[in-house]
Amino acid sequence: MKRGQVSVEFSLAFLALFFFFFFLINVSFFRSSLFEDWSSGFSNNQKCVRIARILNSVYGSGPGTDWNGFFDGNVIVLSDSYVVFGDVNFSAELLDDENVGDFNGLAAYYSCGSEERMLLPFMQMYGVDVYYSGSCSSVSDSNLNLLISRLDQYDVVFLENPLLNYNSYRNAFDSWVASGGTLVVTEYLYNRYWGIIMTNFWWRGHWTDQNTYVVGSHPSYPFVPGQTIFFHKCPAIFWNVNRVSNYSFFNLPALSYFSYGSGELIFFPDLNAVVFGTDWNFPKVVASIVKPDVLLDDSVVFCEHQAIVVPARLNMDEVSVRNVGGIVVVENK
Repeated sequence: MKRGQVSVEFSLAFLALFFFFFFLINVSFFRSSLFEDWSSGFSNNQKCVRIARILNSVYGSGPGTDWNGFFDGNVIVLSDSYVVFGDVNFSAELLDDENVGDFNGLAAYYSCGSEERMLLPFMQMYGVDVYYSGSCSSVSDSNLNLLISRLDQYDVVFLENPLLNYNSYRNAFDSWVASGGTLVVTEYLYNRYWGIIMTNFWWRGHWTDQNTYVVGSHPSYPFVPGQTIFFHKCPAIFWNVNRVSNYSFFNLPALSYFSYGSGELIFFPDLNAVVFGTDWNFPKVVASIVKPDVLLDDSVVFCEHQAIVVPARLNMDEVSVRNVGGIVVVENK
């Protein structure tokens, strides 16, 4: 074998080894990046759960218990069972301490079922007034009656699967929307399978687990034609509506909206939904109409606590968690 041949073969072998190791290094770097991204999200969840456990522990240990330390991130503690952890905008415009859980006129939220409150943590994040009942009534609901008595003081009202008594409540919402209100409805508005509201909106029927295809848009939401949205529960609606998405069966409207007088009704078939090709938290997207210019970062996570807590906003400075007379008070030191 000639020296030149050995040199060429050696060079080819060297190049092959070089590209092989270059490939391994890039694969390793890519997998490392994926792990770092995943571990970051996992870390936020773990940090949130740790905070919830601290609240529970201080609450369960009784009055006089005191914990001091660091939460390692921005935190909002909500009175109704939630801790919010992550890159939260703490501006006064988003959430003032005095607005948490109190009547403030920004927007209102109502749900009557204990299993139907997927919007609740986001409503509390935005300082929305919550009118919540633990069970649905076919006749009357004192919380809903209170909301209706205050309708004129709100611009936006969310009804999460409210199962209303049609005859009792239709006229109040008709008049309020006609005068300029925005009504956001999810799942079933009525406590039976059919109903008409605002003269031109009728829905009937029940399906489950359906893909819908985005064919339109709404100025307050990020949906664009071509997307596919999967809904778990699928009420069917008819009549004069603007379609954002259609069911695959019978080409019926799914996510949709229409104007009525000076106001608008926006309908979401379900909050248990997935927008394919995105990592959107669907209830967060629905709630964002309250503050469309202030969307929570995707790193924000929610977890539940079981303590009675005074609502609070906290930064990364040292934190004091105290049980005062059976109520947990959380403050930056």
